[in-house]
Amino acid sequence: MGIRGLNTCITRTTPGSIKSVRWADFMDSVIGIDITCFLYRAISSHINPVDVIAEQIVKFKSLKIKPIYVFDGKAPSEKDSVVIKRRNERADALELCSKLKESLKNESDVEIIKELQRKINEIEEKHPVLTYEIKDEIKRFLYITGTTFVTASGEADSLLAYMFKRDIIDAVISLDLDFIARGALLLVPKNIHVSPGETWNQYDPILIRNGLRLSETRFLDLCVLIGSDYTPELAIVPWKTALKSLLSNESITDIWSRHTFCNWRKTDTNIMLINDVIKLNKAKVILSGENDNAENLLDSEQWQRCFVSAAAEPEGLVKLKKTYAHWDSSWWAALSG
Repeated sequence: MGIRGLNTCITRTTPGSIKSVRWADFMDSVIGIDITCFLYRAISSHINPVDVIAEQIVKFKSLKIKPIYVFDGKAPSEKDSVVIKRRNERADALELCSKLKESLKNESDVEIIKELQRKINEIEEKHPVLTYEIKDEIKRFLYITGTTFVTASGEADSLLAYMFKRDIIDAVISLDLDFIARGALLLVPKNIHVSPGETWNQYDPILIRNGLRLSETRFLDLCVLIGSDYTPELAIVPWKTALKSLLSNESITDIWSRHTFCNWRKTDTNIMLINDVIKLNKAKVILSGENDNAENLLDSEQWQRCFVSAAAEPEGLVKLKKTYAHWDSSWWAALSG
């Protein structure tokens, strides 16, 4: 999930608000991780997700950073149509991929084989499949290594933003710029691998809002106007147009009516406008976290996990060591410590 055009808006309007930071800058911090985006990115890159997460944890331990990995729960009803659309697109892609793989078995021409494999890789990269088996394997790994993880009752985004605003975590790591709208300090990796001297992009919502000369409320107006997954059926207002209008102190209703309604002779136009603005305001409420509370975001037992450090499980690590024999020996030393 992201805000369409937001990154372009920031980089072109207030590029100085994006800082390059090192992992070491967050030594002794507590950081929340939107794990699902990393799992999808690893799968689409044909990398074992466990390797990616292990790499992160080893680095965190070396810098005394406490990670809290957060898995998604149920998406809100506002995203139903988006979820269904993505599910159908993935199913169609997998069906096509299956047919291509079948064709590959009976093909002898080298050039055709290369082209078929290219198409298969392209589809798999665009439509990665995150199965329950993969998620369970990751959770087992986190449990065995004594790494804190929880599963949100709803979206991980809402829980992580809630945790940041209450100083439970110092920043959020994600590939999703939606966190900027939610008011969380966001760290975005330049790639999913961790290497010495690796720098990440830091998006500070306060610096960004100041750079755009928008209040928190007006910044949320910008985010919903330019488009989000909470209003998938609505048109979007180009970010330049939306920003200029907001800086002129126009209301979200006036902006929406001028840029999306062109046929005022239709008898139901006013009703459509009212309904659209209601949807935009609902999206604002979700992004602001106005109605979020601890009980709805996470159950009490999982809340306790966030504040208690668990120990690694020696027997489980022995089994893992056999499975992941390709890992560097220094990793095992770090994960066991």
